[in-house]
Amino acid sequence: MRYKDEQEKFYEKVISGNTEQYFTISDFKAKKILGTVGLYDINFRNERASIIIVLDSCMYRKGIAREAVGLILDYGFTFLSLNKVSAYIYEYNSASLDLFKKSGFKKSGREKDQIKIRGEFFDRIIMELRRSEFYKFYQTQFNL
Repeated sequence: MRYKDEQEKFYEKVISGNTEQYFTISDFKAKKILGTVGLYDINFRNERASIIIVLDSCMYRKGIAREAVGLILDYGFTFLSLNKVSAYIYEYNSASLDLFKKSGFKKSGREKDQIKIRGEFFDRIIMELRRSEFYKFYQTQFNL
């Protein structure tokens, strides 16, 4: 009986809080932190969240970001039972747009003039991936 009470308390805590979960991307051999990947704006009631990844620029184009995105998506869809994960990427960030496209995300919208840099406005692209699409995509990509 006590175990069930603890489970219910944990579940209530998860539902009422924990809107952000971040993980470090590390090179254990070199004892170096390479970046961070995480889910934020986690909404358990509606089973959705947004994803963010920040990686040291010397680690670009080495497959690290794609692996980290795949792992956090697996965590979100499997452990957190999310149905949808969204990514918000500024149009000038072609590397991130490519990363999320290669990770199975599809463009779902565009927010016009979302940020101003040096006098010029840029749009923010919204990309999304649903749980069913994730499992289908990753089974195809990795022959699971």
